[in-house]
Amino acid sequence: MFLRSAASRLVGALSPKDHSAIAPENLVYGFVTRGFEKAFIRACRRLRVTPLSDRLHGFNAKSCGGLVRSADDSLQWLKLSGVPRGTTNMRREREKSMPVLDGLRTPQVLATTTWRSRGVEWYAVAMTPVSSPTVRDFLDGGGSLAHDEDWLSRLRATLGQLASIPTTHRCLSEPYVAAAIRERFGAEAPTVATEWHTAHGDLSWANLTVPDLVLYDWETWGLAPRAYDAAYLMVQSIWNIDLMHRLEHEFRDEFATPSGCVGLLVACAEMLNYIEASGIDPAHARRVEAIARRGLERHAAARSVAPTEPDEPAAPTATRQPSTAAASGRPWDGRTAPG
Repeated sequence: MFLRSAASRLVGALSPKDHSAIAPENLVYGFVTRGFEKAFIRACRRLRVTPLSDRLHGFNAKSCGGLVRSADDSLQWLKLSGVPRGTTNMRREREKSMPVLDGLRTPQVLATTTWRSRGVEWYAVAMTPVSSPTVRDFLDGGGSLAHDEDWLSRLRATLGQLASIPTTHRCLSEPYVAAAIRERFGAEAPTVATEWHTAHGDLSWANLTVPDLVLYDWETWGLAPRAYDAAYLMVQSIWNIDLMHRLEHEFRDEFATPSGCVGLLVACAEMLNYIEASGIDPAHARRVEAIARRGLERHAAARSVAPTEPDEPAAPTATRQPSTAAASGRPWDGRTAPG
């Protein structure tokens, strides 16, 4: 086994690089976006599993996955990604260290393998398959969650469990949070969170399932301002107004805290940047701005109850500010802090 592994590393080191695959313009978040077909078959051989279905690609083809069957006839899900050799990809490293906690439903890692070929370091992980559909597919198929008390209760409990997991690395950096909020809501908007909780960091409806509630895709998990996950999920619901309002009501106590208001505002800022960069109907932006405005009003109301200094500035309003560094093509671009 050792000799085979050493030989594989030697062949990978000596093989000619695929300069097109590892060219910066062809990378997404530092991941290669081509060469998956041959690499997937090789991953199956290394893990002694049999591919069963067509492969599905992740966001912008930065990963590839598909059902496989193991030697004991059990079904598994195989996920494959590649990065240029010699680079450290923080998203990959975060996913390798996804949190484990009783009651927190995540895919179970069964086996992994890594090899190098033509300048690419490939990483394949076999996991327990998720049988329930994603919430996105469920909603697109006509399903509704706005009045599903059981599922929403489990969502809240799950996010509470996740928030309690100890970690030191961050999903968002303090400078990023402050810049994102100020550029959208002005210099007087609250930007400092004293409560940082462990968050999934990319909690979209594509990363949650129903009726079983499973969370997956852990590339960006880490510390974030309180209630960030709930706020991020809420602003991802602007195409489903009933669900958006239900989530705002469900987590209203979280959003009403000073740190929860910061978590809410940065999620709103990210979604506004995404809407603007993608040319989406401005009506959706107005819904997000209304959410932010209500958050700021709750923040102002809480401050008016507490003792204040005579010269304390007035509470901010949700004023649109020019977006520069915080704007991006995706809501989470550039926000992950190394380490």
